[in-house]
Formats: sequence, C-alpha cells, structure tokens
Amino acid sequence: MAIDKRIFELFRLFEPEAEDNEIGIYLEGIQADRARVLDVLLFAKQEKAKNITIKSIYSYIVYGLKNNIGVGMAAKENKAKTKVAQAAMNRQAQQLNKQIKQWFEIDFVYVYNQHLIEVGASADNEQKNAYVSQIQQLISDTPSLKFMYYNPDQTLKADELRRGLGAVLTTQRGETMESLFVEWVQKVKGIKIELVEGVWRQVSEPLF
Repeated sequence: MAIDKRIFELFRLFEPEAEDNEIGIYLEGIQADRARVLDVLLFAKQEKAKNITIKSIYSYIVYGLKNNIGVGMAAKENKAKTKVAQAAMNRQAQQLNKQIKQWFEIDFVYVYNQHLIEVGASADNEQKNAYVSQIQQLISDTPSLKFMYYNPDQTLKADELRRGLGAVLTTQRGETMESLFVEWVQKVKGIKIELVEGVWRQVSEPLF
C-alpha cells in the first residue's frame, strides 16, 4: 500500500535500520489507523527539522495517537501531491496539444493537399467534367477568380482543379481534414488522438 510505503520511509528517518517486517509488526501491535500513524510521523518529521529530539519513534507514535498530534497532515500531504501530479499532467497535456497542433499546421498540410490531389486525380471523367463546368460557371459569375484555375497561357491548373475536386469528394465521403489527420497521426506517429473542445489529446488504450 502507498500509505504503508510512506510510513516506512518516515519511520526510517528515526530508525534507519528498521526492517519492513519489524515496522509492520509494530503497526499491527498498536492497531492504529494507518493514516493517523502517518499524521504523527509527518508531525515528528517537522519536529526533527526543528532539531527537537525524539528519543523513540515507537513511543512517540503512541503518544501522538493518544494526544491527537498532527491530525489531518497525511490528508494535506496527499492533497498537495495530487495537486502537483495534476499540474504535471496538465503541463504534459499542454505540451502534447502544442506538438500535435504543429503536426497539423505544418507537417500534415502538405500530406493533406497531396491526398486531395490524388483523390481528384482518381475521379472519373464524368466527375471531372462536372467540376470543370462548375468552375467555369463560377468564373463567369466572378471573372476575377479566373487566375485561380487558369495559367497565363489559358491552360487549366491541373493540380488546383484536382485539389478542389478532391475536397468535394472527400466531403461527400464524410471525411474531414481533422479525421484524416487523426488517421495520419496513428499511422505515422503511432499514437491515437482526438480533438475535444478545440484541444488535441491522446486517447488512452483500453486495458483489455
């Protein structure tokens, strides 16, 4: 038990040679609540730091339990440790979110664009012709957009059209940039992630 481990650690501040079984037998003998024993030991540690002599930790524990010494110190220490652990977890989560955002905004942008181009390129001629007709109608309505889809020599910008058509087709499939990114991270980085309220986080693997 974690609480017993902490008791043994503090006990040895006063009895460095004490064995685990010796301490265990002592604790069984006094039949006291482990948390209260820890309270007393934490108080004794404070006293020791003030250079106050404790001749026998065995007797001091019995005295401390009887006189309610250090009540609540174990709970307070545990709360402080939990707070520190939570802060560390939060920092790790923030760092991971930052790393994943860099992957998304830098590494994956090229991958995503290439994916759209490949999807557009693999479309059949009917889909391509229909898309070009849509673009031509768009240009007819807004001539200033022509530069986006035509080169100066009036030839079509093939990759731009493929990318655009690819975006349409992936949307029709129910795919998004985020969902494709999640798949890419699992494949390339080896971790499962999810986006929750704008924050990227790693998904814990099931125990079984």
